[in-house]
Amino acid sequence: LKRLPVEGEEQLKLALWKNLGEIYRTRLQNYQSAAAAFEFVANLDPGDPQWHVILAELYGNLLKENPSEFVEQAVREHQ
Repeated sequence: LKRLPVEGEEQLKLALWKNLGEIYRTRLQNYQSAAAAFEFVANLDPGDPQWHVILAELYGNLLKENPSEFVEQAVREHQ
């Protein structure tokens, strides 16, 4: 991911970040890293609501682990 050009290749970046987020979310159950990856995906593709649904789920899981740390993000994604 770091070797990708800064400009261009948006579809490739989207696919790579999405896949990384899925690995963190489903295989490693590292919800914080998954949320960071899907935040990047949501910024690359802001018109697709599925990223916000996934982020809402992730922040919900993170709230269970640490109720005070992810409140703002959870509220933002549930709106």
